[in-house]
Amino acid sequence: MTIFEISPEDIERLNDTDLRTLVGYLAEQEVRLLGHSPASVTYGGDQRAKDGGIDVRVELDGAAISGYVPRTNTGFQVKAENMARAEIISEMRPKDSLRPSIIELGKCGGAYIIVSSRGAASDTALSTRKNAMATAIADTPDAAGLHLEFYDRRRMASWVNQHPGLIPWVRNQVGRPLSGWRPHADWSSSPGGSDEEYLLGPGVRLVGTQMADRDGLSGEDGINRLRVILGTPKGIVRLVGLSGVGKTRFVQALFDERIGMAPLSRHLAVYTDVADSPDPSPLDLLARLIDLRQQCVLIIDNCGVELHQKLSARLRGSSSLVGLITVEYDVTDDEPEGTEVFKLEPSTSEIIEKIVARRYPDLTNPEIGTIAAFSEGNSRIALALASTAEHGESLANLKDSELFKRLFRQKNEDDPALLRAAKALSLVYSFDGETLEGEEAELPVLASLAGQTVSELHAHVAELHRRQLVQKRGRWRALLPHALAHRLARQALEEIHPDIVHEQFACRARERLIKSFTRRLGCLHDSPAAQKVVAMWLQPDGWLWQTDNLSPFDLVVFDNIAPIDPDAILVAIQRAADALAKTEPRKELPGKMIQILRSLAYDPRLFDKAVTLIGDSANPAEDSNNSADAVNVFSSLFHIFLSGTQALPEQRAAFLRQMAGSAAQIDRLLAFRGLKGMLEHGHFSSSYGFEFGTRKRDYGYHPGTDAERLNWFKVALDLCAEMAQKPLLRTDVRTLFADEFSGLAGIGLVDETIVIADGFAADGGWPEGWAGVRKAYGEAKAAQRKIEASKLKTLAERLRPTTLSERIVSYVLPEEWSTLDVAASEVDDPQKYEKARAAVRTVCVDVGKELAAAPGHVDGTSSVLARIPVTWGLDSWNCAGAGGGRLPRGWLADHRRCFLGSP
Repeated sequence: MTIFEISPEDIERLNDTDLRTLVGYLAEQEVRLLGHSPASVTYGGDQRAKDGGIDVRVELDGAAISGYVPRTNTGFQVKAENMARAEIISEMRPKDSLRPSIIELGKCGGAYIIVSSRGAASDTALSTRKNAMATAIADTPDAAGLHLEFYDRRRMASWVNQHPGLIPWVRNQVGRPLSGWRPHADWSSSPGGSDEEYLLGPGVRLVGTQMADRDGLSGEDGINRLRVILGTPKGIVRLVGLSGVGKTRFVQALFDERIGMAPLSRHLAVYTDVADSPDPSPLDLLARLIDLRQQCVLIIDNCGVELHQKLSARLRGSSSLVGLITVEYDVTDDEPEGTEVFKLEPSTSEIIEKIVARRYPDLTNPEIGTIAAFSEGNSRIALALASTAEHGESLANLKDSELFKRLFRQKNEDDPALLRAAKALSLVYSFDGETLEGEEAELPVLASLAGQTVSELHAHVAELHRRQLVQKRGRWRALLPHALAHRLARQALEEIHPDIVHEQFACRARERLIKSFTRRLGCLHDSPAAQKVVAMWLQPDGWLWQTDNLSPFDLVVFDNIAPIDPDAILVAIQRAADALAKTEPRKELPGKMIQILRSLAYDPRLFDKAVTLIGDSANPAEDSNNSADAVNVFSSLFHIFLSGTQALPEQRAAFLRQMAGSAAQIDRLLAFRGLKGMLEHGHFSSSYGFEFGTRKRDYGYHPGTDAERLNWFKVALDLCAEMAQKPLLRTDVRTLFADEFSGLAGIGLVDETIVIADGFAADGGWPEGWAGVRKAYGEAKAAQRKIEASKLKTLAERLRPTTLSERIVSYVLPEEWSTLDVAASEVDDPQKYEKARAAVRTVCVDVGKELAAAPGHVDGTSSVLARIPVTWGLDSWNCAGAGGGRLPRGWLADHRRCFLGSP
């Protein structure tokens, strides 16, 4: 017996469960090889459970079959014991009555097979056992057509050896694994195992020189194509691609029934990784498989081209049914004879993000997005970055030295000159790889940093491109993946003196290359060498010292390097603001600085200073739809979600409290904007970016529990009550609270909002809040929150407008929808809004008549009438110049006559 065989002793070592599983696997293979679906085979459950005498069942619909599964309806009873005559009869006839399941098999002309793994039956013993089976059915005419078989351990070993893919599985189960050889399993070491879903995404995944479509195949189409080749006798495939793009996982997917068409049977797979020094060798095992003349799919991972050629030649010269696929990370253009070569391209960012999110659920979406961008579709790099980021502060540290070697060296010898060239090239995000001379040439600058001639560097770029580590787009080149480039750039900065770096980039290079360099620099915030370069530029008389006078180009550089030293950048922006204030009060900082400040405000330690500087550039008196305007950036930092800052609600409220007490009107207006942001409770979205170089970032503070969410709004409500005491903010704050009342009450803050409402009512009345309270009452009533509805109804009664000025504030000034909601809440009718409109019209007419009949009321309501727009034509009542009415123009025109009391 050779090492790649199963012995009867191996079968005897199997336990009950494994033996039954093996019979199920073998039956699946038998029906599959004859062109039938393996779904016709059923098995599973506890071996000791009541099963009706059938452990594995084959049910084919009118199909022909023979061999180890002799009939289209075959039942296997599997026993890990030595079944003698008495045990056989007892098994088939419990309580001296033939099992119904056996009778049913007899009625349809099926087969009943007992599998016994203990003991070996001689010819005589085998005849005795089959006679016992015949005796068991002799008194049952319905079972007369039953085909009976008895498989002992020797017969089972022979059956397994007809299916090479199951040999490694059996040996693993009995503790005699083949050295380096494995059955179908999780060869790629996925955390979710071999059953983990294989993620397919849009875009080209598989390309090949022999394919008619030069644009390549999608992942699913590529899987289907390889299945056809490997399912054909002597089908040979070579799969190549950079280390980490998921080649082994792709091969696993060839056997996944959930993907594509006609999946390969898992029981055909025999896998090894050459790095595991398999014994027997791949060539020896292939020879054995050829001798067996049975179908099998042989997978050789990390297989060099020389070994592939030997395997391919031996297989092509045989009459074997074996399919061969070799996998390699050497991406050279070798095309072995008689082989279809496919290259697996990197995944899309979408797929990488899903992979990282599945493996590292604690990472935030911004962090995952940054990792995906740096990995350039390489899942292994992405997972290596995620693993490092989970316990560090950077998203760009590729610390896996072995992975780096596999990516950079591949199958080549060490080349120090090539490595020096790569380090120099990595210092920039992209470079001109064709222009060799002239002011715009970039290779001379990079060649000087590498200590090489331009010609030598150009040759090294070509070699890196052959290794798929340099990407070409026109004359532009880029060293990729970025994670690899970050590692090389960090080493380059350690080896090149900062003065030389400054001389080459800040003094010699053109603007485009400097931008490219500083973009890379901004990804290396944890590099002391990068920090030295930035410190040099920000020191007195340094390139970027005069931050109040930066050109558009300088601002791009300043923005790129901001993640390197947030404290120094904040000081530099403060210096710019101070210088600008000397020449023109409240002169706005450049937009890029505002965005940088928003990123700096992420850190609670820097929040107050950063937001103060943003506020100094904001004009809260003017509404703007531009999210980049300082006033909108300022407001965004006070939202409960998507704020981009980790400052806690207490810190943000304290900041606004201080601003609200300022003597400067603009500070008070900003404080009001911030309060409005803190009271916002729904429909959050953001157009801002949350990444900051390679620093770990998320969307900002995010309440993780209901208690934390309620605490946020309680802090905001306390601030609201305090700011309403400021005479210059009183009206605006009370109106804001009226607008937000129903929403805040609806999220579980009824008691808190009522306390504030009662305080406002006791302090001069709060008629503008009546509408919001009525709306909150209606919503609580509709939701059957009876206790809350009762409290709100009582509050609404206390706030119901009674005086003329209160009725004007409650019915005349609000927008139409708000007024109608108030009136409609009194009506339970399908036509409630039509009736509400009529009710509001009546109130407005009454108000107009009262004013017309008693002009003396004007004096008592002057503060209210001053809020009525001039367009109402009330200037004869001394209300001119009020402005700012809230009713839509159509509503004003419709109700003007009513309000004036005209017929």
